[in-house]
Amino acid sequence: MKDRKTLVKVALVVFITMVAGFFSGWAWGVYFSKKRIHSFIERSPEERKEIFLKKLSRELELTPSQVDRIREVMEESFAKIHEARKRCIPEEEAIKAEGLRKIEDILDDKQKVKWESIKIKLLKKKPFHRPPPPPGIER
Repeated sequence: MKDRKTLVKVALVVFITMVAGFFSGWAWGVYFSKKRIHSFIERSPEERKEIFLKKLSRELELTPSQVDRIREVMEESFAKIHEARKRCIPEEEAIKAEGLRKIEDILDDKQKVKWESIKIKLLKKKPFHRPPPPPGIER
């Protein structure tokens, strides 16, 4: 009987240690991956572009000529993306406004009062983070 209690205690300690190890490793990984992502996002577009080019250069063993040509392609692509976004933003805003108006039409008077404060919060918040504009282009 005593051996059984000891065995259960040892198994419990091992199990708790495994669970604690799993969660501490998971939390550690989440913390550092978020920290790494945020440190990348907080950089300027020019810095992010250079980091990406350095990584490509290192992994693909690019020549300086290839790096320059890829840099040109990236700048051209970013400029085109920016122009496409500028064309789509008014349409996106119109769709949002229409959706908010339709929601408001469904609500009764009491709900509309609360809706106004919710709508203000929604309009302040950006639910989908737009990536920053390409280097050298202001919004």
